[in-house]
Amino acid sequence: ICRSERPARRATVAVGAAITLVSETLSKEARGYGTAIVASVGVSGAVFAGVIGNFVHWRTAYFIGGGLGLGLLLLRVGFGESSMFTHTKEEGVSRGNIFVLFWPPSRLARYLCCILIGVPLWFGVGILITQSVHLAAELGVVGVVKPATAVSLCYAGLTLGDFASGGVS
Repeated sequence: ICRSERPARRATVAVGAAITLVSETLSKEARGYGTAIVASVGVSGAVFAGVIGNFVHWRTAYFIGGGLGLGLLLLRVGFGESSMFTHTKEEGVSRGNIFVLFWPPSRLARYLCCILIGVPLWFGVGILITQSVHLAAELGVVGVVKPATAVSLCYAGLTLGDFASGGVS
């Protein structure tokens, strides 16, 4: 795995948790804007990680990312549970049972569709962007191709796309 892919993965996980929190706390009218802002700001972290990775040693970048992750954890401690979570807890809904994802079959189909939506993004970032050095050499690109820069440019486009699609939708 290319070192520059690691910050991108962490950013994606944090964005997923933030989207869940925003979806549970905002009204249904404001959810679209809230998720667009969270996705745009959250994914832009990978842009900054790629830029920082070009200027500092990878161990230093690792500690910067870890410190920011701990800071995010401290921010999360300040949030209370959402009313949606509290309401679900009071109803006695089964929690922690992974088999709930697989039954009924219609839920399994929706779950698999949600996973398949991410395949093009995984291919774009996980294969094309992280292997950009090797692909550039095969395609005869002149000059130096840095994976950290490729990740930054990819996620800059994703950030703009998240913001634009959230605003339009």
